[in-house]
Amino acid sequence: MQWGQIKTIFIICFLILDIYLITQVLAKESEPGELFNPETTSIREELEEKNINIENIPESSKKATYISASWHSFTEEELQTIKNQTVMNAGDMIIADFNEPIVLSEDITVEEVTRKVTENILYSDKYVFWGWDEEKNIMLFFQQHNGQPIYYNKGGMLYIQLNEENEMVSYGQTMLEEITLQSEETDVSKPIEAVEVLLENNKIFSGDHISSMELGYHTFFPFDNGVQVFVPTWKVIVNNNQTHFINAMEGQIISKDEDEFITEIQQSIEKVRSTIGSEES
Repeated sequence: MQWGQIKTIFIICFLILDIYLITQVLAKESEPGELFNPETTSIREELEEKNINIENIPESSKKATYISASWHSFTEEELQTIKNQTVMNAGDMIIADFNEPIVLSEDITVEEVTRKVTENILYSDKYVFWGWDEEKNIMLFFQQHNGQPIYYNKGGMLYIQLNEENEMVSYGQTMLEEITLQSEETDVSKPIEAVEVLLENNKIFSGDHISSMELGYHTFFPFDNGVQVFVPTWKVIVNNNQTHFINAMEGQIISKDEDEFITEIQQSIEKVRSTIGSEES
């Protein structure tokens, strides 16, 4: 076959290919738009369609990073500063009984409880009020880092027991120390993205209301040497009574059972009381 014929065949083939590509482009442009386009249909529009109120979520993201910490061991020198209490020291946990119950007013407020804790408990400024379980009659405080709570960690909590008159009668306390940033702080997931995670996992529904949203930390994983790593975590309250936690770095829901947590703390306190009581007898 002569070179002229070969060249003609190549030209014809390229013309056919060009015509095919042009046809495909024109057909694509004539098609109607997709039902869902991420650039035009946002999560905000979906929430609006479902009548989910998000007025109370932060407008912008925040900077944070993973942190690590280890359990603090309480020394006898520290405990000597505690007055009017019978204190038992298990090293990484102290259990104390007030010599006289701490009286609270009938209309208990967070401010009042915080003040009483400040007046009577060591390192009280490191903790923030979490909640009052009226059925079990206990109050929980969580340790905080830079004003952000470390949720449900047995190494950084304050457990206060009340009596039938709602007076503070005893408490258990643990504390984290050597809190260290694991890397430079970066933007965590946007608040709206955390809401989207809840929506995708059927945790919020049409007509729901996002009551509040704040950033804290949750246990990521512990090391064998006692050091723990914590991940930035969005706490989202829905309809004023449902609390959800979302990993702010990876966008995953973190499950936590408060009753189980309280039970574990109670068991730890009873173990300390039993062990120290046996040693003293």
